[in-house]
Amino acid sequence: DSRIKVTTSPSDFEAFCRSEDAEEHSSLWLVAPRFPQLQGEYRKQETRKERSQPVWRQVSGEGWIFSTNKGRWFISDSEEGIANNRGVLASTTQHNGSAPYRMEQWQFLSQGSWQSDQTIFLTEKQAEAQRRVAEQQREAVKRTDRAPDKVWILCQPKPHLQGEYVKQPARIERGQAVWRQ
Repeated sequence: DSRIKVTTSPSDFEAFCRSEDAEEHSSLWLVAPRFPQLQGEYRKQETRKERSQPVWRQVSGEGWIFSTNKGRWFISDSEEGIANNRGVLASTTQHNGSAPYRMEQWQFLSQGSWQSDQTIFLTEKQAEAQRRVAEQQREAVKRTDRAPDKVWILCQPKPHLQGEYVKQPARIERGQAVWRQ
């Protein structure tokens, strides 16, 4: 693990600590296809630390990136998540002082259990995030183009939902086509 350093020199130790502090970028970008409301830029809150770690706030949303009591990075959809030590996305391992964008694997909370998700990506590079979002959008358009133009639903418990549904042109939600009755 390249993040582990051993030295016998106090000056090397101090230099390493300074370089680690420099890695706390002021902006991070999240790509999380299952959570489009959390995607985008997060800015470091310069005067705020939680559990001795920096905190980032989503620029155009309600998302927060913070460290938990158990040393993992969480992404919450509200500020209350910080106080309650809760989030909807989490690093799969403890960060051991590494910045959130250094975490290689992420997971999401689904029905009370954590599910690994290789599509979650956190970076300090805006261009890389934009490239990945554009790639997601291209894939979503391909999926929508392959989806049937019409579907029929049989739903005896709710007859008002039964019938023919027509695909809505150019409408994509959470990466999938949308049909309307």
